Amino acid sequence: MAVNSGDGAFVGLLASGRQDARSRAISALAVKWPLTAKQLHSVVSKDGGKELTYQAVHKLARQMAADGTLAVEGGSYALDLGWVRQLKDFGASAERRYLRESSGLVESAAGSSVERSAFEAGKEAASKAVAQLRRRKPLQLVMVFASSAFGAHYEELLRGVRSVTAGAPLAGCTTMGEINNGALHKTVTVGVVAADESVFSAVSIALQLKPGQYSRQGFSGAMDQLGEEIAGSPPDFGLVFFPGYSKANGMKVVAPSFLGEFASRFSTPFPLAGCLAGDYWAFEKTTQFCGRHALADAIVFVGVKTSLKFAIRRQHGYKPASKRAYELRVRNQLVTEMALVSAGGKKVWKPALDVYLREAGTSAAELKNSVPLFIRELIARNRSPPITRAVDGVHGYPTFLEGKAIMFDNAFFDGDVVQLSKTSTGDILEATRNAVSGAMRACRTQP
Repeated sequence: MAVNSGDGAFVGLLASGRQDARSRAISALAVKWPLTAKQLHSVVSKDGGKELTYQAVHKLARQMAADGTLAVEGGSYALDLGWVRQLKDFGASAERRYLRESSGLVESAAGSSVERSAFEAGKEAASKAVAQLRRRKPLQLVMVFASSAFGAHYEELLRGVRSVTAGAPLAGCTTMGEINNGALHKTVTVGVVAADESVFSAVSIALQLKPGQYSRQGFSGAMDQLGEEIAGSPPDFGLVFFPGYSKANGMKVVAPSFLGEFASRFSTPFPLAGCLAGDYWAFEKTTQFCGRHALADAIVFVGVKTSLKFAIRRQHGYKPASKRAYELRVRNQLVTEMALVSAGGKKVWKPALDVYLREAGTSAAELKNSVPLFIRELIARNRSPPITRAVDGVHGYPTFLEGKAIMFDNAFFDGDVVQLSKTSTGDILEATRNAVSGAMRACRTQP
């Protein structure tokens, strides 16, 4: 009885290389069955380099029947179907394990450079990262984080990176400082992800912005473009690089408005993680990277598809400065007045600046000096802490003072209830650790 082509692969596997008598018997019975002891002896003794007696083959057949490898019917032998199924299950399980440990492996690495030449810096950082990859998997994503020290030479820097990483999808931005196993400054850091495309793949997309969008105009054009790019094949998760704070844009950022519109535009939005670009506290101009281009006013989106487990967790390092909460009055995006929220009490409206200074424990002069560097001052001395909206936890940093009114980097509205928040370097480190450990726990508990 002949077997089909699928069984042929099984037979070829068993027949390859030098075999003992047991393996030759299995190979023979996988092709033709049932066989008598005499027929089995003819095949087994003929295939081997050493002649076996009939008695030896007959004894082997009885042993294989006793251990469940062979079935006996009418004095003839065939492979036991239960044993074949067990072998099949074992092969499938082994294949899954090997795919997970080899073909399914995702590797990542990072390298940095302080070379003054933008091209050489990009090339060196990318070379250091790629050199750490042990398996020869194709690069699926390259992330570039560069200091503003490279000034007008960002595209030359990207050319250096791409001289090593070729056409792999590339995304990134300028920063407030780079990280590669420690804090760095005035460097370029390149991170790479390597894997088989079926396991992990990415695509980078630049969504160009218009100046008016910093005043919270709609993002319909960017959303249309993003929808077209991912139509019919949405990613499993996305990475996003936003333009950062700049004085020219009134210290406003587009991230909150964009994310709000993103959530309402896509009926089943995939999870996002990302950051704002920076320029080492200068607040003059930030740059985002996409492919070979360095872009000033663009959101760079990375869509990732993966068969691996992943998790994204959000954790902030802010705590209420007190138990007091305040309702807001807002005019033209300026918070003009605040009223203490109390059970059954009458609202007493006071100038926003006065309330803020009292809660923050700072002076008007200190706040005015801190606003241009509000992030650094916030972390170092809590001199410009954010207000936090109770309903959704959105934070807003003071970015502009006009008389007794304050403008925050996030939009607040009449009737919003907020608390003043505070943080510290210790709180930020703890929040970071909690976010990482939370994501890892989520991955371990996924089916």
